[in-house]
Amino acid sequence: MFVGSLLLFKLFKRDSFNISSLTKWYWLFIGFAVFNHVLFSVDQSLSGMMLLRILVIGVLMWGIYNAVYKYNLEKYLVLGFSAALIMNMLILIKVIPVWFDVYFEERFCGTVGNANVYANMIMVALVVIISYVREFKNYGIIFLAAIPSGFFLIFSTGSRAGILVAIMLLIYLIFQLTRSGMNLLRYQLGKRGMILSRNMTFAFLAIVFFVLFKLDLVRDTIPTTARIFCERFSEFWEFTQGGEGDKSTQFRYDYAKEALGLFLEKPLAGIGIDNFKSLNIGYAHNNYLELLADLGIVGFILYYLGLYTFFRKIQKSKHIMKNLFLFFLLLRLVADLTIVSYYLRTIFVTFVFIEAMLDRNARV
Repeated sequence: MFVGSLLLFKLFKRDSFNISSLTKWYWLFIGFAVFNHVLFSVDQSLSGMMLLRILVIGVLMWGIYNAVYKYNLEKYLVLGFSAALIMNMLILIKVIPVWFDVYFEERFCGTVGNANVYANMIMVALVVIISYVREFKNYGIIFLAAIPSGFFLIFSTGSRAGILVAIMLLIYLIFQLTRSGMNLLRYQLGKRGMILSRNMTFAFLAIVFFVLFKLDLVRDTIPTTARIFCERFSEFWEFTQGGEGDKSTQFRYDYAKEALGLFLEKPLAGIGIDNFKSLNIGYAHNNYLELLADLGIVGFILYYLGLYTFFRKIQKSKHIMKNLFLFFLLLRLVADLTIVSYYLRTIFVTFVFIEAMLDRNARV
């Protein structure tokens, strides 16, 4: 609805259309997927449905890019993400009652139904919010509630990839905050002020943890989250040591072997977009192998060339959040080892959101 309204507005105003470089590459990827659908698809009903899905993403990418690049509407996206994280946190600790199931095998998955996809969506929301913390200082209290909520939600999903990516992001943020914060404090407070500030920080954190633990709802949630976290990683470790592990790890291993075998059978163009499902119950749980099996080396190259151009644009930019954007792209490439992401709208909306910020910054 939003993109359609924007399109009508631009048509009536006879305004110019802007298409980002990443959007162009994604449309090239869509074009090859259509070609592949016509000539090579094993099950055209599956590939046809996926084509509609990625076509919607292509249009969304165009709309979001123009909304940020030309009309400066990013504040509403940031506040929307923040409100979503806070609301999901309130649902998790059962402050807000819901009439539908938000868990799958004790793993929190919100309204998505898939804990891995949900963890990736939360990660995207976190990066968008963090990238605007400095610019929207008036909403600091909202961000102070949304960012910790986002990290806790990811841990509650039990998604191993999501948790590892969240830990990487958390370490990066702590490093950046410590480096900039310490330099500022040294300059303003001196050595004694630094010691006082450190002690006050530890005292504040101790009070926060004590209050949270005293809240029954939070106290009940934390042990469950910790248990799921430990179980998921212990099962994976057992599998790497030659044990059976859990069903999820075994399925991922089997699907990965199957996807690699399909790629080797038809390495050039694959078996058709989303057609891995036609030969298996689920998807490959690996974006690299899923693309290779479905669209072959050609589709794989088209897709990741787009991300490479995005990387180069970030690398050349002088944006203040350049390092965060590069780190986010790295996190996404790591996460692609455990999830199929080429059809996830939230991820590509965020990519063009960042690209619009970079292009607008370069224009000034």
